[in-house]
Amino acid sequence: MRRCGPEELAGEVTAQAVELLGELFAAGPDAVGSLMAGRTEYGVSEPETVALQTAILTSDLLDSIGRDRPSQFESDA
Repeated sequence: MRRCGPEELAGEVTAQAVELLGELFAAGPDAVGSLMAGRTEYGVSEPETVALQTAILTSDLLDSIGRDRPSQFESDA
């Protein structure tokens, strides 16, 4: 993602993808994408836990590429 961002061909779509990751997943366990990830685990494991883990992992990804994210939770880790 860091390499695609500054590229002329991929820069705009990469920026949009990173923004959507923040909005749909990293915003917290109640974000649409995180909820959807949790729902796939219904009957197999804990949907709430999967949603939280998805949000945390996406947040970590955005941190690692140096992008801000709209976080609705704070990790004590």
